[in-house]
Amino acid sequence: MTSMTTTTTTTRNEGVTFALFDLDGCLYPIENGYEQACRERVFEFMVRELGYADIESAKTTWKRAFEKHNQTLKSLRALGHSDFSKEEYWEFTRGDCASHLEADETVRDCLERMKFQKFVLTNCAEKEAKQALKRLNVLDMFQHVYGADFMGNACKPSKEAFEKVLRDVKRRMSSGRARDETDDEEIQPFETDRVFMFEDSLKNLVSAKENFNITGVLVKGKTLAEENGEEVAKRFIQINKPCVSELMEKAPSLFA
Repeated sequence: MTSMTTTTTTTRNEGVTFALFDLDGCLYPIENGYEQACRERVFEFMVRELGYADIESAKTTWKRAFEKHNQTLKSLRALGHSDFSKEEYWEFTRGDCASHLEADETVRDCLERMKFQKFVLTNCAEKEAKQALKRLNVLDMFQHVYGADFMGNACKPSKEAFEKVLRDVKRRMSSGRARDETDDEEIQPFETDRVFMFEDSLKNLVSAKENFNITGVLVKGKTLAEENGEEVAKRFIQINKPCVSELMEKAPSLFA
């Protein structure tokens, strides 16, 4: 098994090594309207910048491509739209997160109580993800934010995306150690309940579990209904949001 040690000065949980957190629908409720507003701006972008006839034709094309590529920017590139910058795209489609996002101190308290390193893994671009995390007052709770820029042509739920992120997590948690041949080894599955992942998307949790034995925590919401995965969801810990009271009952090792 690939070794993951840490030099953090924080008192570390000896059971859990680290955790990955999604952003949208995980650290804030997807029902608050922000995700829907971002999606509507995608369709507007497709009409205004890419020449689609109307919102409905943009929606139809987007849905078909997104089901295959799992990220809108990748979907648009695959459709042949290469004449716009990714920075322009992300700035327009993510908009002003302050219009929808507010800090939730129960989520911050939950993160503070977890005495191991935590990382954000989102298919959103890092700049906009950090803006949202700052608005939610949890940016300082995470050691690093991994997003679309870091993953490049990959994205969740692909094994390639997870492996790239996990390799960098290993490097960051082993800072100060001289580089050796293990840095290029394939990431092996973790021991059970050593690494956790918080997500609202089942397909991402399934990939993380099947490829790396990462323990999944499903944050229930609209995404679960969209994925129609009630049976698959039974494989994972299920919560309404990251909070101490719920997790203490369902996954107490996170606070051991």
